[in-house]
Amino acid sequence: MATNNSSKRPATTLRCGNIKVMIWQNVSEKGTFFATTLSRQFKDQADVWRNDTLFSLNDLQALMNVAVEVKEWMTARAIGGIPCSFSVARSTEALLPMSWLSGTSR
Repeated sequence: MATNNSSKRPATTLRCGNIKVMIWQNVSEKGTFFATTLSRQFKDQADVWRNDTLFSLNDLQALMNVAVEVKEWMTARAIGGIPCSFSVARSTEALLPMSWLSGTSR
């Protein structure tokens, strides 16, 4: 079981447009690992900044861009001895065909 990080600061925060990813360092019986929380920032009708975890089609490119940055950040630390909570061999391109982004189909 991992420790609760509700009172701790994230190891780092990465942003791409209105997408924010916080990377948390956790300690469990199996050792130290990283986990992420993703959010989309927006201003509500009262002009107050809010965070949400719902993403639209327009957010996907920013999500993909920041996911690559997160993977690089976490992989660099995994190579240094801290394992990551994902498979470092998995490619971001495998998640969404590029033809979907351009609006064309093959």
